[in-house]
Amino acid sequence: MIQKSLLALFVCLGVISCVGESAEECVVRGVVVDVQDGEALIGVRVEGPRSVRAVTDPRGRFVLKGLRVGDEGLVRAWRSDGWEAQV
Repeated sequence: MIQKSLLALFVCLGVISCVGESAEECVVRGVVVDVQDGEALIGVRVEGPRSVRAVTDPRGRFVLKGLRVGDEGLVRAWRSDGWEAQV
């Protein structure tokens, strides 16, 4: 099995949006792809501030919900084969 080289975690930080009744609730949307070929990666676990988690869908997309305005921290992605990245 050829292990994918460095993968990119594209977090659309410009797409952080405040939703819901309270202007303090936010979501982060992003996509995880292979850097070399742009192929979407399915089933990658993603974790953000406040330990919110998601898993990428068939198009490599994820949504982290439950964040608050002002939350700071890294967004980390990892797979069961040991690959990990963060932004």
